[in-house]
Amino acid sequence: MALSVSSVRSGLATRLATISGLMAYAKAPGQIQPPAAIVIPGKPLGEYNEASGGLALLNLRVVLLVQRADDEQAQTSLDAYLDPTGTSSVKAAIEADGTLGGSAHYAWVARVDDYGSVEWAGVEYLGATFDVEVQG
Repeated sequence: MALSVSSVRSGLATRLATISGLMAYAKAPGQIQPPAAIVIPGKPLGEYNEASGGLALLNLRVVLLVQRADDEQAQTSLDAYLDPTGTSSVKAAIEADGTLGGSAHYAWVARVDDYGSVEWAGVEYLGATFDVEVQG
């Protein structure tokens, strides 16, 4: 299956939107409404496979941002998204339908990193970044 970057981004945002109260963005917006999950390109973005005639593997990142009004509450909120299971788990939401609505063969959360302060559109948030690998 050849992957479509646009379809995979939309599929990831759809899966992330299943987490109650989380705003999910398939593309980087200028302003966000936290808590927010934003799908952005990873590095490297993708690998081509001549046999499949297109992209065979995509690397995308999900930037998860929460409001920083109270640092202790922000950490508690962010930690729930980092859990491998549960109703707020980013990993569980994505992997509950690893095909991303049929746009991929399988998607999985490979790792989470960059826990800390993140500036988005001039506003400081507490955040973390999930590396998502998508196979076509």
